[in-house]
Amino acid sequence: MDQLAKYAQELDTYVRTDSFPLGIKVFKQEADIPAKAKRPLRDLQNRITICQGISMARRYGWTLAMGADDLSCPIALTAFGLEPVLPYYEEGTLACGMYVDSPEAGALTEADVPKFSPEESGTIVVGPYCRTACTSRKKVASATRSRTSCATKLSSQRPMRN
Repeated sequence: MDQLAKYAQELDTYVRTDSFPLGIKVFKQEADIPAKAKRPLRDLQNRITICQGISMARRYGWTLAMGADDLSCPIALTAFGLEPVLPYYEEGTLACGMYVDSPEAGALTEADVPKFSPEESGTIVVGPYCRTACTSRKKVASATRSRTSCATKLSSQRPMRN
């Protein structure tokens, strides 16, 4: 059994999470994005926050692909290298009142946020770990409110690591 599929099975067997454990990857090329991935702007006719996308993947079991056009959150756009860092962000004004009490504290907070460089950025794909680990195999997946199980039948293909 492939290591990713084994981890997915062990998560289901021993942890039985209430939501789908997720796999997350950044894709540079649009052609590499899984064909069945939902695009928020295209498929939901709405831009969303990265937090909403992750929650949808966790709760509904969807695979979502989120690029600059799909995201509405300026903090995520900056952190994931999809937009340049603006003075409004660097000065701490964005965090002030929401996360901290002053622009000075906001500036320190925003400076401490890890950020992707433009070279590292791309389309963020998030989806259930089991489906990600088993994508190129024959599989039977069932989801209930409290758990996800994935039974696989090995094929000669390599597992997709996305």
